[in-house]
Amino acid sequence: NRDYRLRSSAVSINNGTPNVCTSADVSANRCATIITLTGFTGSAPDQGAYEYVSSSLPTITLSAPDASASETAPTPGAFRFSRTGSTAVSLSVSYAITGTAVPGDYAPTLSGTITIPAGQLTADITITPVDDTLVESPETLILTLSPSSSYTGTPSTATVTILDNDALFDFSLSNGGNR
Repeated sequence: NRDYRLRSSAVSINNGTPNVCTSADVSANRCATIITLTGFTGSAPDQGAYEYVSSSLPTITLSAPDASASETAPTPGAFRFSRTGSTAVSLSVSYAITGTAVPGDYAPTLSGTITIPAGQLTADITITPVDDTLVESPETLILTLSPSSSYTGTPSTATVTILDNDALFDFSLSNGGNR
């Protein structure tokens, strides 16, 4: 069942073309279409170009296809933002950044937004650990989807763990068994 409403503005539809969608219409989940009005009783409703208004928003899924990163080599990790629905226009997705890793532990510096380009279903953020000389426990970088009126999202978080490559050394002295 679709929801239609009479467009408040004029629209040009070429002869033989049943509908027209501009990029603004697609991003707002609405397109103009000519519909045939039948089966009504009483006075006829207004005739003209109606627009279809979709109540469904694109769904964003956040994942970590490479959830383990390491200072060795270094080996990168990755977050992936995937979307459903039309890819006619780009989609900006906001996220929060938490976890035990701090910006100096990885590159690039994260901005809190990513754009899934028009024509694409996914966009990735590659996290490259910074190889330092500190002995550290594994550190986490957690991204959480931020709410938006432009999309819905599940699951709402994904985690990349950064593993350290430095070790503690035992500097105990030995004198060959003599005391």
